[in-house]
Amino acid sequence: GWDQTLCEFQQEHAEELREHRISLRHFVTFGLLRGFLERIDKALTQEEMRELQTLRTNTIRRKQELREQGMNNEKVNKEPQIKALVARMNALKAKECKLPRPGLESLESSWASHPGG
Repeated sequence: GWDQTLCEFQQEHAEELREHRISLRHFVTFGLLRGFLERIDKALTQEEMRELQTLRTNTIRRKQELREQGMNNEKVNKEPQIKALVARMNALKAKECKLPRPGLESLESSWASHPGG
């Protein structure tokens, strides 16, 4: 499944996007129109989207509290509450990532056949 934000994808594939003269906006639009990408809001219900956002916020807040108490990152990540929050977050992320993760290679052939591509 897709395991990156668009920003992370853009940073990782910046050279390829530049080489093919493709903006991230056009890449995403083309992927959505051709069915290579799926909107997250179609994979998660509104309630699940709110839960995911709350989990992200709570995880960050709790990690910060633990670090302020003197815990190092390794211990923070092993703390039971953090592990439970992260496990639920990962379950929701997995649901929002139903489709296989697209790569530039999989879109290249379709893009090449696209008029103006």
